[in-house]
Amino acid sequence: MIAARTRRISYSLDNLRGDAFGGVIAGISMLPITLVCSSMAGLDPAVGLFGAAVFGFATALFGGSLGMISGPSFSAAIIMGGVVSEYGAGFGVVMAVGVLAGLFSIALGLLRLGSFVLYIPHSVFSGFFTALGIIIAVPQAPRLFGAETARGSVIGAAQALPEAITGVNFDALAVSAISLGAAMLWRGRISRIVPSLFVALMVGTVAGILWFRGAPVIGDIPSDLPSVLIPQLPLNSVLGLIWPAFSIALLNAMMTLLAALMLDSITGGRHQPNRVLIGQGVGYLTAGLIGGLPGGSSAISYANARLGGRTLVAGLLAAAILAGAVLGLSVLLAQIPLAALSVILVKTGWDIIDWRFLKRLNRTSRYHVAVALTTISFSLFVDFTLGILVGLVISGLVNSRSLENIEVRQLMSVPLLDRQILEGEEWSPDTDPFAARVGLVRFPDCISVASARETIRLTGPDLAGHEIVIFDFSRTYFVDDTAAHVIAELINVAVVAQSKPCVISGLSDDIARNLAAMDVFTHIPQERIASDMAEATQIARRLLADS
Repeated sequence: MIAARTRRISYSLDNLRGDAFGGVIAGISMLPITLVCSSMAGLDPAVGLFGAAVFGFATALFGGSLGMISGPSFSAAIIMGGVVSEYGAGFGVVMAVGVLAGLFSIALGLLRLGSFVLYIPHSVFSGFFTALGIIIAVPQAPRLFGAETARGSVIGAAQALPEAITGVNFDALAVSAISLGAAMLWRGRISRIVPSLFVALMVGTVAGILWFRGAPVIGDIPSDLPSVLIPQLPLNSVLGLIWPAFSIALLNAMMTLLAALMLDSITGGRHQPNRVLIGQGVGYLTAGLIGGLPGGSSAISYANARLGGRTLVAGLLAAAILAGAVLGLSVLLAQIPLAALSVILVKTGWDIIDWRFLKRLNRTSRYHVAVALTTISFSLFVDFTLGILVGLVISGLVNSRSLENIEVRQLMSVPLLDRQILEGEEWSPDTDPFAARVGLVRFPDCISVASARETIRLTGPDLAGHEIVIFDFSRTYFVDDTAAHVIAELINVAVVAQSKPCVISGLSDDIARNLAAMDVFTHIPQERIASDMAEATQIARRLLADS
């Protein structure tokens, strides 16, 4: 045990080399993303940079995934954009959202809900990421022509685009074209070391400073260190921020844990999902206390892991680069053209859209297509979190329909001939050879809400034709609460309403507890509960002999 723990905390020169290389590249790569997230949220770049830096520090120290780099989050920026539009960009608003998101994330971790993210269907994830990509990219279209962006609004951007084109700022358009060209042409192995988005930002900025000075720029960036304040917010404002904060915590939890799972395949580690959520919650709290933009896991994590970044040193180094940028490069950052930032957002949104799934729509099950399209529609036009929840509900209904067919196919309701039950003198050749006074209902491996009602519909009529019924659970290893309730109804109908003796066979301890909770055994004597079908047959034989 001691040796294993020693290996776990050992730190070699190779670890330092990998963390340093991965952390530096991650920090440089996150710089343009942080700036564009600040722009999307309607906040000063310093708010985004300091928020991402503090969030990155906290999650590196308290997180539970090898290779994870935390920083700016597009989903958080989009949600914050809606908050800023309604409540303003005041310190108290940003702080309240961060603190509330932190409390929600910590609660998710303490309730040990982290592992449940693995059960979200691919069609829901695909719909969410496609909607996220559209919301990131489309509202930036007017800014490519030098106009103001319609923050977070796809419809608003579409309506503003014709006016932006007719009133085009040719300097902004030139910066957009140059930045986009740099992003598209910067490929190959070198792009793994110096990301194309960073190159696009640098090239666009240089072009704006040297030749296209009429393009709108970020403007002055305050470089003072943030301070912790205790703002005064009306109660109704705090209540109004609960849902956005919960949305940030939930959506980033999903994205972070999905990223952690993929990182495990690169690092060979095994993340701790609940610790990840708690660490992320601490990050929200610390970023919120200084009025910083809430962050999340970064896609740069994959580059960090492939470059050898494994420990918290890489995350701390990346966060330090973001903090150093706002403290030492604020004058240069102020000259970055907004058109260059918009190109980065358009390119990022395009890459986030799940094009592989969209290309396979004509070959995908129509039910899965319906789930994905519903998630996209609700996420785009109603609410991100509601889109996920509605997608999960529809996906659950679709999967229940499929499970119903699987479970019902395994359900067996058959008559047992008297001559099979009775032996020796108890059986007379003069009796009807096809008499079957005993019925057998053999339940499938799994009985869930999906097949519960269909079970009653299929077996109910069969019960009426028999004097004795055997309910066999020997193959059953799972019964949910709905199925247990339905089985209780089925047995009560047979025992109470039809006055039939019933025998129960093959119960496991778990199934017995579920059925007992529904009072299934109230009307069934203990002597009619058999351990297997052989014993159940003997009980049925005695009941036939007594009848």
